[in-house]
Amino acid sequence: MAKELLKAPLLAEFNRCYPQITLEINYEDHLVDIIQERIDVGIRLADKLQPGMVGVQITPELP
Repeated sequence: MAKELLKAPLLAEFNRCYPQITLEINYEDHLVDIIQERIDVGIRLADKLQPGMVGVQITPELP
């Protein structure tokens, strides 16, 4: 489900706005330590954040 939310429309628009940025996309079904893995941005589908996490909503509310 999360994959479907982030496919073509959002990514295509991002690429149009920022053509100088190369996207490398990995989908995982478990939590990843993005600092340890040296990942610049993580997107997570969740109702709540874990303690210590910072989040910004990027899609409308899901049904």
